[in-house]
Amino acid sequence: MISWHVINEIIVPMTALVGLAYGYQKLFKADTQQFNNLVLYLLLPINIFHELSTKRIGFVELGQPALFMVLLSATLAGIAWLAARMLRLNVEQRVSFILSVAMINVGNFGLSLIYFTYGPEANFSAILTFVTFNVPLTTLAIYFSSTQDSRRGALKDMLKIPIFHATFLALMLTSLGITVPTSVYTITGYLGQATFPIFTFVFGMQLADVHFSRSMIGTVATASFLRLVISPILAALILGTMGVVGLSYKVGLVQTSTPAPILPLMYAIRFNRSPELLAAIIIVTTILSVVTLPIVIYFAG
Repeated sequence: MISWHVINEIIVPMTALVGLAYGYQKLFKADTQQFNNLVLYLLLPINIFHELSTKRIGFVELGQPALFMVLLSATLAGIAWLAARMLRLNVEQRVSFILSVAMINVGNFGLSLIYFTYGPEANFSAILTFVTFNVPLTTLAIYFSSTQDSRRGALKDMLKIPIFHATFLALMLTSLGITVPTSVYTITGYLGQATFPIFTFVFGMQLADVHFSRSMIGTVATASFLRLVISPILAALILGTMGVVGLSYKVGLVQTSTPAPILPLMYAIRFNRSPELLAAIIIVTTILSVVTLPIVIYFAG
């Protein structure tokens, strides 16, 4: 039953949209960078602001989920860095490889998965996981993707993309109890609905522009193993050590066992960090997750 929900509600729509984008790009050779910038600089910041502010999530609620995020993300990044060294990846490939392992699709994939698995009562825990794991995804992922030679330059690149600003603003307004006008919610809601479809559309366009090689097979297989097998094991150990139980444990484990996210691909396109490799990892982990996620859900209880 879980596999059917994942396939019918996530995999099938995503595959259809990717296919349309692939065909569109093959026919019209559109500028992928322009679509990519639309997502990074406008739609995604608006969507994040809308989701956080409407859910009324502030800094207080994020304590335990934030600790879980730091421990899991840091551990995965360390393991991925060692694996990348062993695979002898170049700088561009190494960045994409590490981001594909340490960053997780807790948003458009993870939120839907939790809803279909545990019902609406799990929504709040899922949103907390979404918020905390999006912090490194929208800050450090940009920083390390930057091609600037200095740390200051990389920091400037990170701050140029207003995703972090939107996150901080929403959390601050909620924490201070400031009410956002209804008209603002209406506008951000309309624009936010376009975020993930265009997100996925850019992914399909990128697939049409890249050429995959056999040399990627070992790297993609390693990244998929770390993302879909090692990550759930680490998540279970960390959550158990932290004393997290019940529904919060189930949500934290399952939601962080999802495939590699599409957002780092946007950065890879923006900064030319081996988008071919990242696109391949996203495809493979998404397909394989249909097999691995039901197993994780079974052991989560």
